[in-house]
Amino acid sequence: MRHFAEARYMPDCKTGDELREYFNKARLIAGTCMGVARHPLLISKKAEYAIVDEAGQVSEPIVLGPLFHAGT
Repeated sequence: MRHFAEARYMPDCKTGDELREYFNKARLIAGTCMGVARHPLLISKKAEYAIVDEAGQVSEPIVLGPLFHAGT
């Protein structure tokens, strides 16, 4: 699935800098709580909002990662 998503949505990214630019221009980024909190390209990004789907199924410490990246 990951290979399909990368090939479909990031076909022009050949270098790390191009991928960083792609993420900086993105209006919406989706991922798991752990993935978003630890991804090297997302660690320094801030978002206006963080929406946690199925929050009742994830422990509170795990959900803190994405919430630290959100302004609201």
